[in-house]
Amino acid sequence: MTRLIELGIFSASLESIRNAARHILDNPSQSVSLRAPLTISGSIALSMIESALIDLERPYSRRFAPSSIENTGIVIDILDNHNADITWNLDEAKLTLNPTIVHALDGHKGDSRHGRLSPVATAASLMEELSPDSSRSTRLLPFSISGNWLHNAMDQTYDPVFTILRDYLQKIGLVNVVPLPE
Repeated sequence: MTRLIELGIFSASLESIRNAARHILDNPSQSVSLRAPLTISGSIALSMIESALIDLERPYSRRFAPSSIENTGIVIDILDNHNADITWNLDEAKLTLNPTIVHALDGHKGDSRHGRLSPVATAASLMEELSPDSSRSTRLLPFSISGNWLHNAMDQTYDPVFTILRDYLQKIGLVNVVPLPE
């Protein structure tokens, strides 16, 4: 079965997420500090990473921004206020999950369609990297589309990233998409 991170929309963040996951798995004695905005999206993103850390029986602490985190272990910082790259800083052992604009698909005339990859979806991909066969993580995976669904642009335009995530979840059997009358 394919994983979320293998979708094309994650190509720019693939290396950062995999390196962070490898570092977390290779350093079981280090605690993990999580920080996210006090929003629904921030809470969902935190819950996904927490699920994987619980499966790994790893100590972690959680904070909602704005707050300070002591840099004594691995830090995962979830931001939702500006578009930037997803970065992994090995020297500081810090992963920053930002919303990022990604190439989603090409239109029928060859024009490029871009969309917003939410921190919730990247947190879900990190969760899968940390504990891929966990039933707890599998139950949370359908919420990976919630970051795009909760974003205010969903009401105004077609979101190709949301569509790709939704189609992936339908393909692996975690969601069922039906017409509204049904």
